[in-house]
Amino acid sequence: MLLLLVLTALILATPFGSAGQCLASLSMIILLGFIFPKTVGIFLQDSRFKTPPPWKTAIALTILDLTVTFGLVLFWGTLIALYFPDYLARLEVFARETPAGTIEQVFIFISGAIFVPLYEEFAFRGVALRAYERARSPIYAALLTSFIFALVHGTLIQLLAFIPGSFLLARCVQNRGSWWLAVIPHVVNNGLIFGVFPFLPPELEEEDPQLIVGILALIIAMIAFAIAAHWLKVFRVKKAEINLKTREFIWTPALMATIFFGIYMAIFTTFAPLDSEQISRSIGMLG
Repeated sequence: MLLLLVLTALILATPFGSAGQCLASLSMIILLGFIFPKTVGIFLQDSRFKTPPPWKTAIALTILDLTVTFGLVLFWGTLIALYFPDYLARLEVFARETPAGTIEQVFIFISGAIFVPLYEEFAFRGVALRAYERARSPIYAALLTSFIFALVHGTLIQLLAFIPGSFLLARCVQNRGSWWLAVIPHVVNNGLIFGVFPFLPPELEEEDPQLIVGILALIIAMIAFAIAAHWLKVFRVKKAEINLKTREFIWTPALMATIFFGIYMAIFTTFAPLDSEQISRSIGMLG
């Protein structure tokens, strides 16, 4: 239900521009305490929330996570630009870029780099991760929350690129015991997307894609993931983790609705010829 509420807030805020999205993101953080007081209370008492992040670990994890995520984005983006240019054009229309240096871009940065990471991490690597750990196992929980996190971002390229990095963050939270180790890379990642990339020279974005560049990005991403996986012991299951299994039912209507939303948006952004009217109609249907 919590995941569905987060999605609904973003959908309803979309037509109101950058200021509306920023306000909706802030409101979401405030309203969570009123709508889910028990859940928020339990989370605030969780040892993972109370445990400060080891800063050396946070810095190293952030570098590895960014390398994995942006490497995969570059790889898939290169393949799409070379072999499916129409899909890339549809994504560009859907993205509706905000001009750099404007007040709208400031609102987008505040929302995307600060508010959104906080409530997304609360929902995914906080509440949902703990719930699925109890219902199944830590690795199962890390995989499921990573898949849903990537899926609800709405596009096929994000689904393909976000899962490995999200899995690293989830396992780091579980193995190192600090929720903030997921928040910090998320904030830095979104800060680059909303605060740095809009200021890059246009000629960098207009260069013809080179397959060799995409392949090199994939290799670097795979190496970074292997280093992080070995360092964080992401695939090692401890006896204490096995004993957490309770086999509770997790496939609730709210979870299924969240997954169907992500699938719908991935299909929509892949096959539909997008324009502003279609985007508005689609959002209206989802809301």
